[in-house]
Amino acid sequence: MARIDPSLVVRLPADLKDRLKQRALDERRTLTGQVIHLLEAALPTETPKTGKAA
Repeated sequence: MARIDPSLVVRLPADLKDRLKQRALDERRTLTGQVIHLLEAALPTETPKTGKAA
């Protein structure tokens, strides 16, 4: 059975999309994979000490 992940539509300036595409090619990822990689690197996965999810 295929995995079904939530989707998100985002408008990007054309030059930013081109840069993302080129980086994805350079790093042998899909465009989606590259965006996920960059977002995961930019956003911590740990929850704050207050116990609330970010």
